[in-house]
Amino acid sequence: MTHTNYTAELSDDWDFVVDGNGNLSMLRGTAATVQNVCNECRLFQHDAVFRYEDGIAWFEDQIALPVQQAVTTGDLREAAASVPGVLTVDSVTLTAFDPATRTLSAEIQISTEDGNNGTARI
Repeated sequence: MTHTNYTAELSDDWDFVVDGNGNLSMLRGTAATVQNVCNECRLFQHDAVFRYEDGIAWFEDQIALPVQQAVTTGDLREAAASVPGVLTVDSVTLTAFDPATRTLSAEIQISTEDGNNGTARI
């Protein structure tokens, strides 16, 4: 199963968004592609049942290890580039790392096949 350019919208805390009529809010085009980049970059390798080999090898590369900026940005760039609809990954910037909670934040600038630009924030 791959990502599509028509997907359910997720909130900042990664829950489904419901519109005023009680229906799932759906994203299309660039907004869907940006959200799909976020999904792909959060995916742990060997975690998704139907996409077992996809995702980032977070356990091998980062968990319980010092953050290796070059490895992390490379992994995020590769994951973002694998998403259908992404033409180019223009930049990957690690924006924050909290060593106490081991929370990593990043911004990934992409250009999409439909000629738009977007920023995925993970």
